[in-house]
Amino acid sequence: MNAINSRANQIQDLLVKLNNDKFTPAIAKMTNIIEKHGTDWKNYSYAEKEKIGEAIQLAKTIKIVLDTIILCKKN
Repeated sequence: MNAINSRANQIQDLLVKLNNDKFTPAIAKMTNIIEKHGTDWKNYSYAEKEKIGEAIQLAKTIKIVLDTIILCKKN
């Protein structure tokens, strides 16, 4: 049980850090871009497209971490 708790805490700490340090600022930048230029991808500069891409990649990374198996059946 201690090992499971430790692993769950590691994953939680990683998710909190990803969210606070990376994802929340990336979403704020993406929101700003959308507020300025709308939702048409063609209206974004290369740098703005990169910022949106970063937010998407971070979302994918968070999804992968969330899908991490903590418990598995032993055969």
